[in-house]
Amino acid sequence: DLSEEGLEQSRARLEMLQNKGGYKAFKSGPGGKWRAHEPPAVIDDFVKKVEKAKEAVKHGMVYLHMFTSCPTAWRSGVDTAVQLGRAAVETNYYPLWEAEEGKLKLTYKPKAVRPITDFTKMQGRFKHLDAEHLETFQKWVDDNYAIVAALDKAEY
Repeated sequence: DLSEEGLEQSRARLEMLQNKGGYKAFKSGPGGKWRAHEPPAVIDDFVKKVEKAKEAVKHGMVYLHMFTSCPTAWRSGVDTAVQLGRAAVETNYYPLWEAEEGKLKLTYKPKAVRPITDFTKMQGRFKHLDAEHLETFQKWVDDNYAIVAALDKAEY
């Protein structure tokens, strides 16, 4: 819903989801003109954002939130960092966006969205989740992405 009321509801929901640190960068921050969300696994997008950050920093603060795996805590292989980053993006768990002058824009949209299990099965930290938990996790990811996609489309 892209009405003013729908947009306000999306912003309120996004605020509730701010426990995912990167979204704090979109909503807040010390007056930065440019912010972005990025795993180095999507190299073309990563390079574009680094170049943009190098230019934007000439005019004020920039914030680039990086997504990298932690093999110890995630109980994943050291050699799976790139695959984990790609899975996070392609499952919409970690959408790629940037915010310029406060306007959020998705910078990458997967052609075919993969299920969250493609991300969770690569990590031991999720082994305890049963089908019901994974279904809840998938719904959370879908709801979160819908909010970011609505902000991407919104005129504000």
